[in-house]
Amino acid sequence: MLRQPAAVPATGPDRRVRRRLLAVLAAAGLLATSGSWAVAADPSPGPSPAGGGTPFLREGAAGGTSSLQVPDEGVAQAAVAPGFTETAVITGLTFPTNVRFAADGRVFVAEKSGLIKVFSSLADTTPTVFADLRTAVDDYWDRGLLGLELAPNFPADPYVYAAYTYDAPIGGTAPVWNDACPSPPGPTTDGCVVSARVIRMQASGDTMASQQVLINDWCQQFPSHSIGDLRFGPDGALYVSGGDGASFTTVDTGQLGGSQGSPTPVNPCTDPVNEGGALRSQDLRTMPSTGGQTASYRTTVLDDAPVVYWRLGETTTIIVGDEVGSLTGWYGGTSTKGVPGAIAGDANGAVSLDGSTGYVGVPDYASLDLANGPFSIELWVKRKTTGGVQSVIDRGPGSYQVYFATDGRLTVGRNGGGTLARESGATTDTTAFHHFVITKSGTTTRVYKDGADVTAVGTDLTLANTSTNLWLGRWNDGTAFANIVLDDVSIYASALSAARVLAHYQAGIGGGGGGTPDPVTLDGTLIRVDPATGDALATNPNAASPDANARRIVAQGTRNPFRFTFRPGTGELWVGDVGWGTFEEIDRIVSPTAGVMNFGWPCYEGAGQQSGYAGTSICAGLYADGTAPATAPYYAYDHAAKVVAGETCPTGSSAIAGLAFYAGTSYPTEYRGALFFADNSRDCLWAMLPGANGLPDPGNIRTILAPAANPVAVVAGPGGDLFYVDFDGGSIRRIAYPGAGNQAPTAAMTATPSSGPAPLDVAFSGAGSSDPEGGALTYAWDLDGDGAYDDATGVTASWTYTVAGSVTAGLRVTDPQAATGTTSTLISVGSAPNTPPVPVIDTPAAGLTWAVGDTIGFTGHATDAEDGTLAAASLSWQLVLQHCPSNCHSHQVQTFAGVAAGSFTAPDHDYPSHLDLVLTATDAAGASASTTLSLDPRTVTLSFRTEPTGLALVASGMQQPTPFALTAIEGGTVSVGAPSPQTMGGVTYAFDSWSDGGAAGHDVVAGADMTLTATYSMTTPPVSSYPDTVVADGPVAYWRLGETAGIVANDTVGTRSGWYGGTLTRGVTGALAADDDGAVSLDGASGYVGVPSSSAPRLGNGPLSVEFWVKRKSATGTHPVIDAGPGAYQITFSSSTGKLTVSRNGGGIIVAESTATTDTTTWHHYVFTKDGSAVKLYRDGVDVTGAVTNRTLANATKNFWIGRWDDGTRYGNVVVDEVALYATVLTPAEVSAHFVAGTGG
Repeated sequence: MLRQPAAVPATGPDRRVRRRLLAVLAAAGLLATSGSWAVAADPSPGPSPAGGGTPFLREGAAGGTSSLQVPDEGVAQAAVAPGFTETAVITGLTFPTNVRFAADGRVFVAEKSGLIKVFSSLADTTPTVFADLRTAVDDYWDRGLLGLELAPNFPADPYVYAAYTYDAPIGGTAPVWNDACPSPPGPTTDGCVVSARVIRMQASGDTMASQQVLINDWCQQFPSHSIGDLRFGPDGALYVSGGDGASFTTVDTGQLGGSQGSPTPVNPCTDPVNEGGALRSQDLRTMPSTGGQTASYRTTVLDDAPVVYWRLGETTTIIVGDEVGSLTGWYGGTSTKGVPGAIAGDANGAVSLDGSTGYVGVPDYASLDLANGPFSIELWVKRKTTGGVQSVIDRGPGSYQVYFATDGRLTVGRNGGGTLARESGATTDTTAFHHFVITKSGTTTRVYKDGADVTAVGTDLTLANTSTNLWLGRWNDGTAFANIVLDDVSIYASALSAARVLAHYQAGIGGGGGGTPDPVTLDGTLIRVDPATGDALATNPNAASPDANARRIVAQGTRNPFRFTFRPGTGELWVGDVGWGTFEEIDRIVSPTAGVMNFGWPCYEGAGQQSGYAGTSICAGLYADGTAPATAPYYAYDHAAKVVAGETCPTGSSAIAGLAFYAGTSYPTEYRGALFFADNSRDCLWAMLPGANGLPDPGNIRTILAPAANPVAVVAGPGGDLFYVDFDGGSIRRIAYPGAGNQAPTAAMTATPSSGPAPLDVAFSGAGSSDPEGGALTYAWDLDGDGAYDDATGVTASWTYTVAGSVTAGLRVTDPQAATGTTSTLISVGSAPNTPPVPVIDTPAAGLTWAVGDTIGFTGHATDAEDGTLAAASLSWQLVLQHCPSNCHSHQVQTFAGVAAGSFTAPDHDYPSHLDLVLTATDAAGASASTTLSLDPRTVTLSFRTEPTGLALVASGMQQPTPFALTAIEGGTVSVGAPSPQTMGGVTYAFDSWSDGGAAGHDVVAGADMTLTATYSMTTPPVSSYPDTVVADGPVAYWRLGETAGIVANDTVGTRSGWYGGTLTRGVTGALAADDDGAVSLDGASGYVGVPSSSAPRLGNGPLSVEFWVKRKSATGTHPVIDAGPGAYQITFSSSTGKLTVSRNGGGIIVAESTATTDTTTWHHYVFTKDGSAVKLYRDGVDVTGAVTNRTLANATKNFWIGRWDDGTRYGNVVVDEVALYATVLTPAEVSAHFVAGTGG
């Protein structure tokens, strides 16, 4: 939220309108200053900032439920914490991003457009432009001039440092995009590729004399997560942070780009497959380990002691050599040897088989008899054609067969019948090699593709040794051959771990034979460099690396480390990392030179795994790495939770945007050593007070400003006070603590009239000024606009303006303790009283809705009472995207200056979002006015299901159990994922397929409403029996009904035992697979099970769940199953519909299953749940709830019956087993788990 004039309320429901208004005023050069308006002071005026937006930190929506620490002591507070004050000390800026205070009193301010301004002091209102970098700076969306620093002993060491988005790719020449991104490529579709720079500028007085580019790196495809901060450490090193440059709307592994007509190709940052996008933050994990490249692939394989290793690189001989020993084979049929192989930079080739007669044969060596395992099979393969069955390896009858099935999936079967496992998605491309590893250990078979576990399991089968040859590229019986290229086949007598599989894959793509490795970029890292050269320092952790970037890096695995600071008196680095959908992080680096720290992004967000990237091979390797795991954040706050309980700061969209330690003496003692941090989306600032160990205590956080004025940086300044940069309002603001002592006065002024023809006599009054202590004020006026308060004294003043134009008049008031307050107002002097123009947006029409990629034209005009119809040059437009998951925040997409018409392409973003088109008109006297047209998107609903239901899926980076639905903007891209494996109800499931045929993780274009179903296969049997599963969920009664003698029906969990009555048969075969406990068969005439009223469960109107297994013996007629007595529930098979129906005893159906159950041969599992008006009915683990009528149930006072009605008029001709009652509502996942446990054993 913004500090604004009294005319614009500081609180209220329409926060997005206030944000939009301030952004427009800022772009027009009019900014809020203590209750009046002031002209922005820019001695070197230029075009309005293109793409300068609010806020420019790409944050995530509220979402997810995660554990986090919320201090108990926090209470709701006023706008400023007691004792503190907040004042604007510099105003009139245009989208400032950073500030630094020099020892000589000068203040340097960076503006997003690329201007660096210098003020002689905090009292200076007419800054000098120190440097104009706008030609080089890409000022678009979240890009721009973002980092600023002074040499530690400035000005003796006359250097100023800046970090900015460079409007060209790495090594290119700016400007390339000119602060825009046309479609194509589109800012969020394919992206306009740029880079970032760190420069050193030598100061000559108040201007830049020369500049030196220290670093040009940070490939950025999408318009966020750009360069970040830069600071000097206490060791004299220069530290720099940079974001990952990846997509903020979809899971980005480097696969994006290449749309039709787009100048941005696929993977424009030229990363290896599945190592780009956000995964560039983990480049050190895929970097070559020694000598500038990875250990060779051959060495990596041999390190894991294979039984045999056929490289298949022969060019002339028919003998297939074994790198390990003497298990040689031969080339047969028609094949081409020596074709280019799979291993990057390796001259050793591969063999191409023709699909008709070509193969590789290996005799029946005893060493290859690995029976049922453990074993691993590793190979690289490229398909030459798709379709049909293509054999890759066949060990012979009773042993394993590896082949591409007709659906394109690599499949592991048993020669003779049966499938052990297959990959979750098809391999249908014919241009790339893929790395496969199959492992078998006991009952578990796994398939890895390109380093990632892609197992979709079939059936556990026992494999045997064989006495036939081993074949590559053909069936053992010679009936089929494969049209493939094979390379580097190895077999192990052990099951390779996931980490080793990944290591093999990375060695293969990293240039094992001497080729070019995965380049190390600086995206998503913090670096430590020599401030004179930009090179790594000799004391850096990777100083011995041959890679220049690797040498620079001291921390990796960050998403957008926008701001960082050092803890005073130490070398500790504290980093604020802007999160995606769930968490904001504060990370701590105790010693930057002790070793490279990895904070886990994109594999982790907060302390938990980031579900959108969890399926990637790099993340799988990180999760499995016990030697170099990711470091959890020092502190993280959930987007959906308050930072301090009870505070007025909103939740939802969040973006940590500044942090600084307090080391002064004017704040209370308890704040010394506190970490102050701010959030640009929540518009709040907090202090984390130090604990007993001197470190900031996450359990002791206080709200300092709620709201703050759109903070984007927090720094220490004069007097030890903390200052922050107000991006939207264009000001630098001071946080002081007068405490119980003197507080600064508040200046207020009026000007009558404030506009009119020259000469214009204006009467000024400062009578509205006040002092908190009631002290007498003195007044000093700046009436000629020169910044000096030397034109008048006293409560009132007057001035005659003789020259047409605009002047900013100011008032400074001083209290008896010499504390001051200032304010200002704009005086417009013209030939006649000037009125603002009236802008009108002619098109598009109100109510227009849009989809991503739509081209939307706009036209407008403006009229002015003095100037008539204004020319196009007097018009400017802004396109602002408003993202409103809860608290709205805005992102300026594009600006259009000096035009009456134009067009734009609707961008992609998470829903709920809409576009604001703002037209601003400025007349000849400088008066401006704006009008806004809001354009809502068209939306579609994506419904997500799994089979079985209740498993979790990922959509837009958020993981949640199915079923669920997601609203998306039409035409937008949504990343979906099927995490695998998953465990539910003691059963482990592996992903099998998506209903749209996509891979486990893929992007979906939200073109229309759709349902996406992920099918999973069970990989392990239940770890507990059905009774254990039931008891674990806490039933109040559980009758297994397995007695074979006696009349007592025992309650397994308590004392609610019943009795068997009438004609029935006990001990019949029960419902549960492989369970000896039987069931009871009721005759339909007199048989039942009763529970006495004295012990019958009374569950009222819920929450309750009723669970049972039943098999009909007759397909027609009315058959009671359970009756809880008058006023309570009654469960019956209906004679009219055949459906299981739940009614209220005494009248009225509550719910019936959606389809009838009339078969008489199959057991069915039913669960009925009710909690007030919420009713569900499940059959065989699936929700079959039909129409629901809300009826209130009561506790009965009579017996509880199974197989008969309470009044004895009806009996059920059914077999009943395993009846359980709960005083809770079983979840869909629990219901599914119970069913699976019952059918699985």
